[in-house]
Amino acid sequence: TEQEKIKIRAEREHHRFIQRIECACLLGRAWCQIPNHGCRVENFRANDDVVSGWTWLCSLSKNSCSACVAMHGTHHDLDETLDEHPNGACAMVPDTKPWEDILGPLGVDTSNIEDSGPDIQSGSDWLDNQDDATQRAILGAKYDGWSSGDFNLSDLVGFNHDENWGTSIREKSLKELVNA
Repeated sequence: TEQEKIKIRAEREHHRFIQRIECACLLGRAWCQIPNHGCRVENFRANDDVVSGWTWLCSLSKNSCSACVAMHGTHHDLDETLDEHPNGACAMVPDTKPWEDILGPLGVDTSNIEDSGPDIQSGSDWLDNQDDATQRAILGAKYDGWSSGDFNLSDLVGFNHDENWGTSIREKSLKELVNA
């Protein structure tokens, strides 16, 4: 009937509208994140007397991308940037130099100052300690190959480059991993 056709069309248009809103939110967040990450790394560089680099921090959960989990805890130089997903949930944590390197040239005895840098577990170690359901949720179809040792978590990390978006992390496909 005509009413059913109108209802179907209205549902289709509603779905398209929701997709456009989600896309606009993704774009808005990404366009805020890109300069934010750039400003953070520039701040780290400007303070290279105390900051030696940065560590990739993933928001570790069963919803995390396996490539981001693999990058969690990896150390990066100040000339590198955080090439995360648009709408990603990763962050850069500054790696500070040892107290001796910072205060020693000023004549300060640092022998009684404990290291205050963060101790960040690797993403691989974190995943190893998760239950089977969490590992499967993160790895999906790649779980069997990973759990049998066909490839390491770090093998899942790939990067794409887009002229407009720049470089971003991606999960390699199972086909890429098997053919490697």
